[in-house]
Amino acid sequence: WAYLDLVFSFYTLGALFLLIKYTQEDKKIYFWLSALFAGYSVGMKYLGLMWLICLLPFFIYQNKNWKTLTAEYIKYVSVAIIVGSPFYIRNWIHTGNPFFPFLSSIFHNHLLPQDKYQLLMLYFNSYGRGKSFLDLILLPFRLLFQAEFKSPQGFDGKINILYLLGLALFIKHKRDKSPRYLFLIFLSYILFWFYLSQQLRFLIPGLFILLVIYGLYFPDNWKKHLYYLVPLCCLFYLKYPLADFLKYKPYRYITKTENRRQFLNRNLRIFPLLDYINKRLTPSSKIMLLDIGAIGYYLDIPIYQEAIFEDYTFKSKLVDLNHLQAFLKHNGITHILMDIDFINKYFIPRLEKKEVTNFKLFLRNDLELIAKYYNWYLFKLNF
Repeated sequence: WAYLDLVFSFYTLGALFLLIKYTQEDKKIYFWLSALFAGYSVGMKYLGLMWLICLLPFFIYQNKNWKTLTAEYIKYVSVAIIVGSPFYIRNWIHTGNPFFPFLSSIFHNHLLPQDKYQLLMLYFNSYGRGKSFLDLILLPFRLLFQAEFKSPQGFDGKINILYLLGLALFIKHKRDKSPRYLFLIFLSYILFWFYLSQQLRFLIPGLFILLVIYGLYFPDNWKKHLYYLVPLCCLFYLKYPLADFLKYKPYRYITKTENRRQFLNRNLRIFPLLDYINKRLTPSSKIMLLDIGAIGYYLDIPIYQEAIFEDYTFKSKLVDLNHLQAFLKHNGITHILMDIDFINKYFIPRLEKKEVTNFKLFLRNDLELIAKYYNWYLFKLNF
């Protein structure tokens, strides 16, 4: 998966940097450039809206009276929202909800039924260890010692211990003229992250601010130790990307010792079946990917795949096979690719008795198996 979080972090931190430049040099161009950067972040992620709120301590810290503060902050937020608004307008036009899929209980639309919306919220809330006050107090410990890749309860990532040292340094080494707004911005962002979705990749802008805090409050007589401490910590955490590097061996493709097909055959178990599909199926075909995961990128023909809950609509139509057939015809689906092990283990146990019967009838009467590879089955529709 390719994520926007690093680019999003560039614009959020760029907005803050330009605001600081504005106060240092008193050039209005930096103010407007900062608002432009903030607008880009608003257009990329809904967290960009939260970032506008997080920047409020900066305005409070810099302005001498509430009238000036309010005027400058309103101008700043207005520009940022105008810059980011095309993406929200597009959402509204296509879905009826500028914040799709969030706030769907307010902005009702036919694209996201209420029960699926609730499932989505449960999914987003599944990350982390809870949202109580005790969970907040335990957050630093859990981020350090209980975080784990590919684990929702483990925040789906790892955090370097150096990030959290900045907090201790801020408390221990206070300076009267230091920019305390940085800590307030960091704290605001952490709270938004904690209560919205505790995925570590969403925390990256906050971690960048913590690095700045780290640099400001690190004692001068300790700085010589950074030459040893930082490389050691980096070497320790390099084991994660190095493990993938050694597993997938991308250098073979980069050095042209193997081609794209050979590389994918070696690293993507399902690829031989996808290669078969690309060669044998015609461009007029359309495949429904059912509980198969993120493999649509490797297919050259049209696909139908629902995000996160891939079998949601399929399951909802199983109540009546005529409805299922009409849905598949309406979407031009000619084939279905499914992970049969996942279907047997996770999909069928969730079905009602009538849905199980209909699913078996559908497999027997409406589908023809044309290819299989390990647990992946490719069916052709017979109606």
